[in-house]
Amino acid sequence: MIQSPKILLKTTKGYTFQPLNEILFFKSCDKYAEMHLLNQGVTMVFHSLSELEEKLCCGAKVGLYCYFRCHRQYIAALHFAAHWKESNGIEMENGTIIPVSRERVKPIRRFLHAIGD
Repeated sequence: MIQSPKILLKTTKGYTFQPLNEILFFKSCDKYAEMHLLNQGVTMVFHSLSELEEKLCCGAKVGLYCYFRCHRQYIAALHFAAHWKESNGIEMENGTIIPVSRERVKPIRRFLHAIGD
């Protein structure tokens, strides 16, 4: 059985190896972030979005996974994106809408076209 790559994160339970194929998005909460999972679970992680951007190689496709900092408060797992409307944001497979800031519209459009080719 092939396992999903994992990311090591500091959580309320200590250090956790979180499979990338379970993470929908991260939402900023001051110096920390909420990690929203496919199973509807939410876990607090003791990392800033800037730290998570670096850990997740945001803006690059790594294997099957691609994360993007689409808003100052959000990092979205684009491999779980169902729809994208420039005026509305990214709709995830679970129906959650992730906002895309105005200054991120062009970069995310370029990124989506690049990974779609």
